[in-house]
Amino acid sequence: MLWIDFETRSRVDLGSKGVYNYCQDASTEVLCMSYAFDDGDVQTWTSGPLPNFTGHTIYAHNAAFERLIFWYVMQQNYPLE
Repeated sequence: MLWIDFETRSRVDLGSKGVYNYCQDASTEVLCMSYAFDDGDVQTWTSGPLPNFTGHTIYAHNAAFERLIFWYVMQQNYPLE
C-alpha cells in the first residue's frame, strides 16, 4: 500500500475552474509529493527521479485530484524512461 499527497500551484483557481482545468493547465506544477509505504515513515519528493512505486496500490485522501495530477502534470514533466 502506498499513500500519496501532492502539493501544487497554478495560475488557475481550482475552486472556480474545477479540477480538470486546473490539472490540464500548463502553469500547474507539483511543488512536492509526500508518500509513505504501508505504515512507514512519510517521505517527501521535491525533484529528480521519482521513487519506484511499481507493484503498490496507491491510496490518497483526495484520489481523483492525485490521479489527475499524476496523469496531466507528472507524466508531462517527469516521463518514465
